[in-house]
Amino acid sequence: MIPELANLLGEAGQANPLYILAAVVGILFGLVVIIVNLKLVLDMAPWAYPNAKVRSMQSMLLGKKRLEELAELELMNIPSALSEFGYTETSTAVAEEAGITDIEATLNRHLVETYAKVAGFLPMQRRSSRGI
Repeated sequence: MIPELANLLGEAGQANPLYILAAVVGILFGLVVIIVNLKLVLDMAPWAYPNAKVRSMQSMLLGKKRLEELAELELMNIPSALSEFGYTETSTAVAEEAGITDIEATLNRHLVETYAKVAGFLPMQRRSSRGI
């Protein structure tokens, strides 16, 4: 057994050019695969954070059932209901308004602020190319 190992080790010292070529081609192929995959990951990485933030914000939206509950309330009870649903900032702004058109304007301002917040999550190169 030991003489056979010694014989194999002796042969390994004499490198066959075909084996060297195969090893170099294998290493180059591996590097190309790694570089291509790395480029894909680097192209997607800037979008991971905005995607997570938007999905988090989306999970906080009122569902159909809660919107129906809100629609059935009287005008003076809307701010307290908004506060119960987790919209404290909006509920205080709505409480200061008098009529339904004022409340709608306040909610529209909140929507614009939310869009601006989402646009702030975008990678810098997208903000400049979209005029944001």
